[in-house]
Amino acid sequence: MVKKYRIAIIIFVVSLVLRLVFAFLLYGSVNFNTDNFLNSTHSDGYYEIAYNLIHHKIFSMDSAPPIISDSVRTPGYPLIIAASFYIFDSLWPLLIIQIIIGSILPLLGRVISWEIMPNNKIANLVGWLLAVEPVGIMLSTWMISETFFTLFFFWFVLFIIKFIKAAQAENTLTLNNYQTIGWAALLLGIATLIRPTALYLPVILIPAWYGYRFFLKNQYMHKQIIIFLVIFTLTLSPWFYRNYKTFDVVSITSSKEDVMFTALAPSVLAIKNHQGYSESQIDFFKSKGFERYPMVNLDKAAWFQRQAIEVLKDNPKEFIMIAGISLLTFFTHDGMLTFLSFLGLIKSSGLTVGQVLAQPLPEMFDTLKELFFSPALSIMFMRGMWFLATLLFLMNIVRAFIKRRFTVLSALALILVAYFALTTISNGFGVNARFRFSVNVFIFMFAVEFLFVIIDYFKFKFLKTPLKVS
Repeated sequence: MVKKYRIAIIIFVVSLVLRLVFAFLLYGSVNFNTDNFLNSTHSDGYYEIAYNLIHHKIFSMDSAPPIISDSVRTPGYPLIIAASFYIFDSLWPLLIIQIIIGSILPLLGRVISWEIMPNNKIANLVGWLLAVEPVGIMLSTWMISETFFTLFFFWFVLFIIKFIKAAQAENTLTLNNYQTIGWAALLLGIATLIRPTALYLPVILIPAWYGYRFFLKNQYMHKQIIIFLVIFTLTLSPWFYRNYKTFDVVSITSSKEDVMFTALAPSVLAIKNHQGYSESQIDFFKSKGFERYPMVNLDKAAWFQRQAIEVLKDNPKEFIMIAGISLLTFFTHDGMLTFLSFLGLIKSSGLTVGQVLAQPLPEMFDTLKELFFSPALSIMFMRGMWFLATLLFLMNIVRAFIKRRFTVLSALALILVAYFALTTISNGFGVNARFRFSVNVFIFMFAVEFLFVIIDYFKFKFLKTPLKVS
């Protein structure tokens, strides 16, 4: 039994150790029940909401009166933080659970990879990449929603894969098939309540499903799709109701309007006016009558959206440029600067190459050790790795289309990557590696498959080993 799961166990242990070490270096001397802890991590307003839920019985990011209800955040992650505080009076249990989940995600990613591309070498390498990727390590120790969201998102993907495979076998009328799509809807609903990025996925996936079934001239399975929509909507309905009672608007979140006004419009204007992003934000807010970051709630969200759309309409070329930059950043941002900054490892010797080489060996070793942790070297290396991964990912997609080897599960993976990439455009210059985290598994999967194709080709060319059919 142990031998069968040996690789999975090793991946889990390595993932766990890396995350524990990072957490120890980050929080080793911090009291988890003080503001010093919050100053050591990202919380993006989630902690403030949890604090207000416990002490003021209101869902708000305000840290000082007046405490006003918020509609930008969804309730999933603040409730998890609040539960940790309410039950244990500490964030330690939440951090431990999050680190464990973060260590399980590479295993789930490994399973997803194998289900889509049944190849142990590819699946194992995808698992290892997810285990050691710096952003994944970092996010598992922050008080933000990505780790929990990705857990439920991965489960949703696994159930959707199971549903598609059952449909391919024309096993459409069994109770198990209805249960599978029901679980998929529930898990996607929970993921959306944790992080609303996934809200519009059904709008993309359902038409894609009907197109796929039409192309194959198979049953559309209307009943299963209706069940999916009903359960997904019912899962979100308590928050729809809360927002209707609080803001008189039926919607899950105002995050779309928030990022359009506070991130996308200022990014477009930054290019137009040749300004820095922060400076452009301040100027744009002031031009609309705000002296600081505005609160974009649902009752006024339509106004904020109109202001942002006006900027986009007036500056189409700049918007296209921002869209291109955002997509490039989505695929290539490495997160290494933030990773090293939080560990306090960013150092620079200030010496030229010649001066380094002229040093005595002990001093040269110390200098090279410092350079290894410098932003330039580490960031260049990780950025290069992500450029390579993106290139391999894209080349494999082209290869799959040319060779007509694109399966429905491969298409599902590509749709999910495209969805997350396109939805991040609204964040403008605010896009970073966090936005890609939940779909890294698919990018790695395609990239690793093409990497093995290249390796096999060179083995055939230079070592005369048989060329595998691929």
